[in-house]
Amino acid sequence: MDKGFYSAKNRDALDELLDLNVMPKPGYRNAKQCERESHPDFVKVRLQHPAIESAINNLQQRGMGLIRTHGKEGFDR
Repeated sequence: MDKGFYSAKNRDALDELLDLNVMPKPGYRNAKQCERESHPDFVKVRLQHPAIESAINNLQQRGMGLIRTHGKEGFDR
């Protein structure tokens, strides 16, 4: 996840739903947060984020970012 989504409430809610919550905290981190974010599994998954952003950008450049279902004609298409 991006750092812009971080809040303590969001983190706690996702901790209950996910086995590994990879939501980094922006700004200053205390020792407990640093330990959590330096765990090898966290780091491994966090480093995959740029690859996902690149894939999204590639799809958008190829026209997949357009919404073609506006109106009845688009919906029928």
